[in-house]
Amino acid sequence: MADPVRLLLDEDTRPLLAETLRDRGFDAVHVNQLRLSGAADVDVLREATRQGRALLTPQRPFRELLARTLRFLAVHTAEDVRNAVLWLPT
Repeated sequence: MADPVRLLLDEDTRPLLAETLRDRGFDAVHVNQLRLSGAADVDVLREATRQGRALLTPQRPFRELLARTLRFLAVHTAEDVRNAVLWLPT
């Protein structure tokens, strides 16, 4: 079985999204949990890479972002997102 996508959510997303995703069985952390709030984008990306996580950074209303993220996670694997820039489906 393919590895699931592991997420690091940046400051453009609410910490509640990471919590909600974890409650649904996904591996998701928010920059606040890693004490990276206010860090430069390059540092956040570097940490995501170090941990083998995809970086999620859209500014959308919570419900919309949750729905889009769940649809994305349902069809993509870690290999699908490796070294790629992808948009969440509408």
